[in-house]
Amino acid sequence: MGDYKHLVERLVYDDPVLMRCVRSPGQWPVLLLAGLCCLLGLTTQEAGAAEEALPSHQELPAGVIAYVVIPHVPALLDHLQTMVAMVRKVHPGRLLSQVSLLSGDAGFAHLDGSRPVVVALLSSTTSAVPAVAAWIPTLATEPAPYAQMARIWGLAADTSPALTVLAGTDDDLPRAQALIAFYQDLAANPPAADIRLHVACDRAWLTYGDALREQEWLAASRLAYLPHPAGAPDFVPAARLGLAGSLGIAQDLLDLTVDLSADGHALSAVVDGISQPGSALSQVLVAPSTLPDAGAVLGPGAGITTIVARIDPQAFSSFVTVFLSRVAAQQSLPLNAAVMQLLSDYGSGTTGSFALRVAPDAVHGVSLSYVHGVTSAAAGLAFARRMVDLFTSGTATENPGAKLGLPMNASLRMLPDGAAGAPSALLSITMLPNGWPLQVGQALGAYLRDTELAFTPGWTVCVQDTTTLEGLSIRAQAAHLHPLPVTLAETVFPSGYDVYLDSDLVGMVLASLSIINPDGSGTTELLHQALAKHQQREPLVLAGRFAAGATRWRLHVPLAPLAALVDAGREAMEPAPVAPAAPTPAPAPAAAPGAPAPH
Repeated sequence: MGDYKHLVERLVYDDPVLMRCVRSPGQWPVLLLAGLCCLLGLTTQEAGAAEEALPSHQELPAGVIAYVVIPHVPALLDHLQTMVAMVRKVHPGRLLSQVSLLSGDAGFAHLDGSRPVVVALLSSTTSAVPAVAAWIPTLATEPAPYAQMARIWGLAADTSPALTVLAGTDDDLPRAQALIAFYQDLAANPPAADIRLHVACDRAWLTYGDALREQEWLAASRLAYLPHPAGAPDFVPAARLGLAGSLGIAQDLLDLTVDLSADGHALSAVVDGISQPGSALSQVLVAPSTLPDAGAVLGPGAGITTIVARIDPQAFSSFVTVFLSRVAAQQSLPLNAAVMQLLSDYGSGTTGSFALRVAPDAVHGVSLSYVHGVTSAAAGLAFARRMVDLFTSGTATENPGAKLGLPMNASLRMLPDGAAGAPSALLSITMLPNGWPLQVGQALGAYLRDTELAFTPGWTVCVQDTTTLEGLSIRAQAAHLHPLPVTLAETVFPSGYDVYLDSDLVGMVLASLSIINPDGSGTTELLHQALAKHQQREPLVLAGRFAAGATRWRLHVPLAPLAALVDAGREAMEPAPVAPAAPTPAPAPAAAPGAPAPH
């Protein structure tokens, strides 16, 4: 009963009347609400689904680089049309009709819906372009038209009573026919999703790695020639590092699998990644130790974005320093020694558990609350001081804050001890002019502003809304913290994940509009008014997990907020209706000859 009572308190946290009801001496309100939670499937982590097994490496037949599985084509098209219909009018069945006509089979009358359609990319022996193969299951009642239509489209095809095999060229058709057993294996275990994409990343990199590096080099070259106004931040080195880092992650992957599903309510994804054994990425994909939950310190509350996460701090420090050093060496980019040292030391003074909430704020637009697990209060204070020194010391060419386009004045001033004797400090931040456009500077100032900190034996607590500091610091020093879910993601996804995130997309846009246009005028105000009508908003939710060189991420994106953003943008951009002009009075009729003049 204790677990349900905590959950119910979380659900009614913002309603004082319901909260008083839940905390009343009689238990029947708790029993009733807990029963409703059970019926709705809103359970705590402890009562959630069993911990999922992470994926294992899938060995593909020789020459297969990637494949796509569509278990039921009509269902996929129906779901896609439902998504489109949320933002524009679409005639029912139109997408299915159009696609099926392109295939030569109106309404997919000859498609065997009990088996999936599979498309594969094969390594090519004659060109840099991969070969394409496809397998379409057909009903055996009469010959299917897919082969005939494929030839019209310039593809090679072979048909049998139950399967049509397609290939990009006549030379590739025998390879596609030789992989029918591979198709049958996939058909025997179709995914529950609308569509699955699987990439053998090691094969893709081996075959096309040089081409990807060439594209990365060309992109970096173009960045170097972008206009750079005097005083504006120089993002070229960071952008080059990001491009090379993305390719480095891809190079360290062995397998990547993406399952996508859509319905009339949401778009969902499950992304599985397996790293190359012994790679830098494999060193960080390890299960974190069991740690106190930073979310229990942060507590429930309304937020635009909320994150609760835990990592292995030693593995993270090792990965970041090794990976950045490798990528920077490949790009001949210098790395700031102080930054690298701080990253290297991160694992020694932290526990790897943290939580963050971005909440709406009537004055500044947003307000941050952050909880970070530390090995001691002294370690937390030392880390905070090193961060301040890092972003304020050195010349403009040496300081990493200035090089990132964030020059600032910052100071850490100790305050009288706060709740329960926890050492406290005020972090004062002033952004300096640096060539940013005014609205961008306003946005940065809303996030990077004065923050109060409390240092407890196990946590560093940082808040910008100082009325919440005392409550958080008291919770941080509690002997036993109940693992109360603070994100919807913790109740939606199975237990055992290491990262949980909620994000209110409409709320983020509303907060951004309040920051960049505090006076309320023009198109942004019209957009704000249109979005403000959407009071009930379901957040985007995300969960991630790491273990033994593998990772799994689950994403659930509600479609209603996306439709609201599109509708609001359309409403804000539409010109205001022009009022009809007042009718011009008809001229008075001329007087008849000899009639008296009007008075």
